[in-house]
Amino acid sequence: MTKPASAREAQPVAPEAPTSIMPHLALFSRDYTVPPFTDPNVMTAFKAAMQIIAQILKVNVPNGYAHGGDDLLVWFRHLGFTTDPDFVRAFERYRDDGVLRARLWRIYTLCWAAKSCLDIDGDFLDIGCYDGKTVDVVRRYCGFATAKNKLWRLYDMFDYHPTESSKQHHGPQLLDQVRAMFADDPNFRIVKGLLPDTIRAGMPERIAFAQIDLNAPEAELATLETIYDRVVIGGMIVLDDYGFDRYRSSYAIEKRFFESRGAIAYECPTGQGIVIKRR
Repeated sequence: MTKPASAREAQPVAPEAPTSIMPHLALFSRDYTVPPFTDPNVMTAFKAAMQIIAQILKVNVPNGYAHGGDDLLVWFRHLGFTTDPDFVRAFERYRDDGVLRARLWRIYTLCWAAKSCLDIDGDFLDIGCYDGKTVDVVRRYCGFATAKNKLWRLYDMFDYHPTESSKQHHGPQLLDQVRAMFADDPNFRIVKGLLPDTIRAGMPERIAFAQIDLNAPEAELATLETIYDRVVIGGMIVLDDYGFDRYRSSYAIEKRFFESRGAIAYECPTGQGIVIKRR
């Protein structure tokens, strides 16, 4: 006999899918380890001022008035990408990653650029991919698994950084971790070695999208010289370090490089530079 509705076991209710992803405001930039921030009094005053601003503007709070992260603080912007369903889903597995959430706007910029290039003939390159997490978000957002006749090559030393102090995840295990992350998609290639030498060894004929994040001006210039002629018309290059003050030397030599080829790099508020190849 059928049980009355009141006696039936309650069915579990699936949790609602998140509808937004909020950035994270953190002072982990190395620029805070140099004067005047090395003065304890200055740092105390600076943090107090930031706390007041955060409270008044409701920084990184749903229905607040400001976005803070990645050494970027803006207010009275729409910030529609924080509630973009595709972006929220793509970012979901990293919701608790404070570093990635601090770079939320920067990562969304990459998502936009990669998706804009998805239908352009040519392969994708990520030059200096580190732990691959950012690429993982971007590939999910742009639907790279559905792309036809397109490879995505990820380059890095993985075990150390040749010119700067190594990051937290650098080490002999990182290469295998990145390979495992992208093992579900046969259109990814993970390449270990010094740049740009490893690019020259197996460079695609046509490049639709490339991100360059080497934190070293000479290596980035050599990489641009290696790949630029193979970037197709309408393809994009995103420079991760272009607008950050500590990489001013990268900005200077890359700006000259693009000017010599009749191109212009857009300096983003996120610190990135974006070039769309027009000729």
